[in-house]
Amino acid sequence: MILVCADNLNGDVRGGAAMEDLLQIRYSRICFTLEFPEETHLPVHKVSMLRGGIGEMLLQGNCIGNRDCEKCSFAEECVVQQIYYHKLKIVPDYVQKKESLGYVYECGDTRTNYHKGDTLRFRMTLFGNVIVHFPAVLQAVYWLGMHGVGKEKARFRLIEIENHHGDKVLNRDEVCLAYLRPEMIGEYAAERMNRGRQVVKMRFVSPLTLKHEGRFLKEFQEQALVYSIYRRIYLLNCMEGNVMERKCPFQGAFEITDQRVRPVKIPRYSGTHDRVICLEGIEGEMEIRVEETFVPFLYAGELTHIGKNTSMGFGQYVVG
Repeated sequence: MILVCADNLNGDVRGGAAMEDLLQIRYSRICFTLEFPEETHLPVHKVSMLRGGIGEMLLQGNCIGNRDCEKCSFAEECVVQQIYYHKLKIVPDYVQKKESLGYVYECGDTRTNYHKGDTLRFRMTLFGNVIVHFPAVLQAVYWLGMHGVGKEKARFRLIEIENHHGDKVLNRDEVCLAYLRPEMIGEYAAERMNRGRQVVKMRFVSPLTLKHEGRFLKEFQEQALVYSIYRRIYLLNCMEGNVMERKCPFQGAFEITDQRVRPVKIPRYSGTHDRVICLEGIEGEMEIRVEETFVPFLYAGELTHIGKNTSMGFGQYVVG
């Protein structure tokens, strides 16, 4: 077990770049509050539903290429592409397809029945230049409320949006974009470290889907987690155009002393395949020992999520 202070954030990473340079990734964490005007039913796991609904509204409001992205001459400037599949400024040779790196969704509300006047809160974190497209996301959520979300097309009113400090970006009908207040992931890590708490536990609050050495994890593995956290930070730096060493320098920086793990399957409807697909992963918690230099990356991963299907809300964890 270790106790860390914020001063360590400025130290070198095993002789490499300063930690503060590696975490110069912009983010804005935004919480939406929806209110239902009538009784409705929603699935237990809501992120896929929200992501798909907002994506559909973005397409309806912005696509002029008949949704054929490969042939569309406007694809370079497409708002939907800029939000959901933002390009990397530095493209590693192993990246062969579009990466959904510019955002993550979070929703821990597992209720299925909602009465008139009930509210639902979900969070969306935007990274890098995707933050500037927040007004399009806001409009899409507003349209989704009129169109309806989920199988029952549940309508809602968007009544409030807060940033991660609790400032009102939207309060009823008033919008203040200045309250998006983009910050650096390094600032988040420093603030978490300033609390002076020991890092002894790590808990996945949404499924982790992660392949290591050719196999999907059935239990938590130290090096797989370290590589995945580092890879996520590396790719976000690539999106920002920041140069970072590709090879992870944190071998042996993380030890699991005990774990409780369970398999999870989450059904979601895929518009692409026009059928229900089950996404699989593992959830649970572990007791850990962490090398001091890796702690800021561990905190950063709380924001970024890790593994596959992060755009569906997967890979969210908390440490403490």
